[in-house]
Amino acid sequence: MLHNTFTRRVRRIAAVVLTAVCCALITFGQDDAARFDKTVSPTRFRMGEKLAYELSFGRFTNAGHAEIAVVSRGRLSGVDVIELRSRIKTFEVVSAALVLIDETRNVYVAPDTGLPLYVRKVSNDRAVPKEAISNYLKAPTTSFDLLTLIYKMREAAGVGTFTITENEQIYNVTLAPAGAERIRTDVG
Repeated sequence: MLHNTFTRRVRRIAAVVLTAVCCALITFGQDDAARFDKTVSPTRFRMGEKLAYELSFGRFTNAGHAEIAVVSRGRLSGVDVIELRSRIKTFEVVSAALVLIDETRNVYVAPDTGLPLYVRKVSNDRAVPKEAISNYLKAPTTSFDLLTLIYKMREAAGVGTFTITENEQIYNVTLAPAGAERIRTDVG
């Protein structure tokens, strides 16, 4: 019993750390001109935009992979929405020893506020996939989920305090610039 509680806490902490690293990479890895270009789309979401990241964790350089995409714009229950999709998966030692994350997320957001209206998460880290749905169409939320937070952080240029709801828990996230750093990638 004590081991299970400890394991759950370690997994929860590792998941939050991996998410924070992913969010930081996505926020600060963007081109400044693209971040501030408001002529591309009338919303903060650029249709067809796809971002993919290789994740590292400590000394593990191939810890996982994350993809996010702006898929479409349409109507859901008569409400104008933009569909976002994400996929995050940990690999090898990180998934075996620290935390197994294998999640697909579809989020329908309000184009004007960027807040989620309908969230569908499928966790494939068990023998049977677990689906969780949060429907905010009738009772709108005032907090972001992880995927919509990424876009809000980018819109705010990586500065601000935001409220997110994840797994029925409410968190406050504060971002502040810590300095500039040149990042080298395989492509330059």
